[in-house]
Amino acid sequence: MTGDDASGGVKHGFSGAMYVGLAEGRVQVTMPDGRRGIFNGIGRWIEGELYDADPEMCGVRSGIAEDLMTTTLDWYGCSTFRLETAGLSIFLDAYIDRVPGAPGSGLTADDIDRCDWIVIGHSHFDHLYGAERIVANTGATVIGSYETVRILADLNVATDRMICVAGGERIALGNDVVVEVFPSQHSCVWSHTRPIPADEVCLGDLGVTWQEQQQRMTELAGWMRGLGRGAKDHLRASNQGARGDGGALIYLFHTPDGTLLYQDTSGHWTGILNRLRPDVAVLAAAGRGNIDGEPTQG
Repeated sequence: MTGDDASGGVKHGFSGAMYVGLAEGRVQVTMPDGRRGIFNGIGRWIEGELYDADPEMCGVRSGIAEDLMTTTLDWYGCSTFRLETAGLSIFLDAYIDRVPGAPGSGLTADDIDRCDWIVIGHSHFDHLYGAERIVANTGATVIGSYETVRILADLNVATDRMICVAGGERIALGNDVVVEVFPSQHSCVWSHTRPIPADEVCLGDLGVTWQEQQQRMTELAGWMRGLGRGAKDHLRASNQGARGDGGALIYLFHTPDGTLLYQDTSGHWTGILNRLRPDVAVLAAAGRGNIDGEPTQG
């Protein structure tokens, strides 16, 4: 039970402590004996001689209780998602625009008016295209590879709105949300010169050199020249001059509601992925998988 106080605070029904909301989502808690502490919106100590507080009361008085209690994940097509957690809006990849008439959310990157962070799994257009507009509309900060940052810098995204990562970083996003970055692998796009059915058996292609992979990619580009006009126009518009995938990355989010792993292309290093134990995992399934630098067999 709680009771309102003339000071604008709320008195805890059991401890008698007074909870008063402060700026920036902080809460001041004062015990009847005068001990006082400052806590964040989920009851974690910041400063003061009082070290314990009721997380629910802190959530109410900080004004972000509703956001802190619910984490949501919305799909925008391809590998793009919006993660809402702890009052933050985080885009996982930024590719929202589509070829006219193609299935999708019906939105474009220009329609996004709220975003705090964008994490980019790799630098290909169908993951990165649109990030520059989301940043312009919302002031979001991008986390991505050095190639991702180079591309966005060429598109006039300010350097203070980007964080370069390569794996091994741990970045605080605010409101007790932290993301860890790990190096990963891109799917083996080069292993076929055309898209293949999901049930087609794929064997071989082991030990293929970089030069051989590039030759096969040239052959795949030849197949793409047979696409329709709408698809070609979209490819031209979304061509940001990426010099390869830039080094694929995976992200592990730590939130007040649990952990989330995000992977946007079907490749990985087993020594890294095998030791991660997220509560929820978003895993890529398109294309031929890449395990430790070699294509999957089967």
